[in-house]
Amino acid sequence: MAARTALGQWLYRVTDSDVWWSFKSSATTVVAALATLFIIGMAFLAPLIAPHTPFDPGSLSLSDGLKPPAWMADGDWSFVLGTDDQGRDVLSSIMYGTRLSLVVGLASVIVSMLIGISLGLVSGYVGGTTDAVIMRIVSRVDSNQTSLFHSNFIGALVMLPVIPFVWTMPDSWLVALLMVGIGVLGSAGHFLLIAGHRIAPAAVLSPFVYTQLIWVVILGYLVFDHVPNGWTMAGAAIVISSGLYLLYRERKLGKTTTSEGVVEGPLE
Repeated sequence: MAARTALGQWLYRVTDSDVWWSFKSSATTVVAALATLFIIGMAFLAPLIAPHTPFDPGSLSLSDGLKPPAWMADGDWSFVLGTDDQGRDVLSSIMYGTRLSLVVGLASVIVSMLIGISLGLVSGYVGGTTDAVIMRIVSRVDSNQTSLFHSNFIGALVMLPVIPFVWTMPDSWLVALLMVGIGVLGSAGHFLLIAGHRIAPAAVLSPFVYTQLIWVVILGYLVFDHVPNGWTMAGAAIVISSGLYLLYRERKLGKTTTSEGVVEGPLE
C-alpha cells in the first residue's frame, strides 16, 4: 500500500512538473518520443515480431534473392520490403540491425558517462586542488583530435568482440585498400564534423550535413550505376525539408531574441 502511495506521489510530481508540461505542449517532441519508443520496441522485440530470421542460414534461399518490395510488380507480401542478394528479408534485417546499433550506441554512451561522471564526482567531492587539476587537464586534452580518438576507440572497443564472428578476409589487395580508404575518409569527415560543431550550433550545420544525400546519389549513379527510386527521393526530400525548417526556425528565434533584447534594453 505504501509503495502504491509513493508511486502515485511520484507520478503526480512528474505530471505536475514544468518538464512534462513542456513535453506535452510540443507536438513535435511527442511525435519524436513516440517514434523513438517505436524504434526501440521494434528492435528489442525483433525475435518475436520479425517475419524472418535473417541470420539463420537454414531459412535462407538464394532463389528469394533481390525480390522487390511487396507493393511492386513481382513482389511478395512475405517479404514486405523485399530481399537482398542473399535472400534475406530486408525488414527483418533492419529490425535485427537496429537492435545491434542501439546496443553499441548505448554501450558507448554508458562508457562515456562512467568516465565523465567519475571525474565529475571526484572533482566535486574533493574540490580544491583536485578540482582545479581535473578541470585544467580536461580543458587541455578536450580537443578535436581527442574527441575523434575517444569516439573511434570506444566504437572499436565495443565492436571488437563481434569481429571474430562476422569478419571476412578481403578477396584482394584492392578491396583491402578500399576498406582502409573508407576508414581514412570517414575519420577525416568525422574530424571536420567535430570541428564544425565547436564553431556553430547543430541546427545551423544540419542543412550542410544533408548535402551528403546529393553526393550519395551522384556517386551511386557514377560508381554503381544505381538510379534512386521514387521512395528514396521522397525520403531525401523529407529529411532535407526538416533540416531547412530547423535552420529557418533557429534563425527566426535568434532574430526574435535579438529584437526583444533591443526593445527591453533601454527600459532596464
